[in-house]
Amino acid sequence: MRKKNIQKSNQKSKERKLLAATFVLAALIVGGSTFAWFTSEDTVTNKLSSKGGLKVLITEDFDRPDNWTPGVKVTKEVGAINAGNLDAFVRLSLPATNANITRLADSDAVVADAITIPDKAKELSAVEADAMEAGAYLVFAKNAAVSDPQEQSIRSESYKPTENGLYIFRRNASSSVDNESTAYTYAGYVYKDSKYYMISNVTKNSAKYVTETTQFESPVIDYSYVNTPDGEGKTNYISVTYGTGVNQIKVIINVDKDELKNWTFNDTDKTFYYNYVLASGKTTNKLIKSVELEAAQEAYYAFDYNLDVKVDAIQVGTGDANGNKTANEEADIVVPVNASWKTSAKLEAVYSYGGDSKYNPSSSEGTNDSVTWNVVS
Repeated sequence: MRKKNIQKSNQKSKERKLLAATFVLAALIVGGSTFAWFTSEDTVTNKLSSKGGLKVLITEDFDRPDNWTPGVKVTKEVGAINAGNLDAFVRLSLPATNANITRLADSDAVVADAITIPDKAKELSAVEADAMEAGAYLVFAKNAAVSDPQEQSIRSESYKPTENGLYIFRRNASSSVDNESTAYTYAGYVYKDSKYYMISNVTKNSAKYVTETTQFESPVIDYSYVNTPDGEGKTNYISVTYGTGVNQIKVIINVDKDELKNWTFNDTDKTFYYNYVLASGKTTNKLIKSVELEAAQEAYYAFDYNLDVKVDAIQVGTGDANGNKTANEEADIVVPVNASWKTSAKLEAVYSYGGDSKYNPSSSEGTNDSVTWNVVS
């Protein structure tokens, strides 16, 4: 490997400035994948931007789940492809994307003989109400306990409330070995004017209303464990967290540890820089491997999440005075990058030629050229 630095003549300097003025900084944001419970479909949107022959796009392999649930890891392999006719430097980042979250919370206690539905009470469909009844026993109806619940086996297809009030159903959860003691679970709803409302903290004769609030929430993105193990020894991931405490919802974005060597993560701007010039028609190594929802989620009813990925690219200026596509100076390779990215990123690019001493971009394989991203003060 060797590096070249050659002084330019005044005339060539003017030509370089003119060429530099034509460099294009292309940015695109790809709305990746929308995961949802009950409320929306998954979508993938590709927005393309191209000027001057520079077109670097997101590429992905994505296994769209029918229902993304906590603990399920979804394949989501993300990289970049150079679809233009100019070689480019590439970097990837994750914009902070708001998520549409419907949260549930306990509200007022149900006063069975004075039904007043609170604002934003969660309404149930008739089908959901049927699920509360199926295979259970009615133990509380309207405003009083049922005297002999064992004689009132409720089936969803046969039982429908006709009077406003609180309705609670009981199921056997478990029995002791001698069957002398039994644990029960309770569920139910408030029925009023042909509508059903969700309840919680259900016992055999009391409950609370459940209210729901839907809003867009902004996340906290933590890059601490991209290269450093967490307290459980897990590494190579990014966490995206919405809310705090019992209301916390956390998405884990897993980085491919085998491919991470082909990228330099810069903690200053929370961005991944590709360690090679991406030649026209070539694809980067996949950086993101999968996404998963942490299992300890309780305080939501619906969660619509978009994994957005942003790619920036800068054209590589190459060629000698005769138009030959070989780099005669290191400055031809790194000047546009250092001028545009160095200030905000606090990184400086150093281009190194491969074993044949010629300009050979494209990928991490073989003896192709590489880029070293050095931290600067």
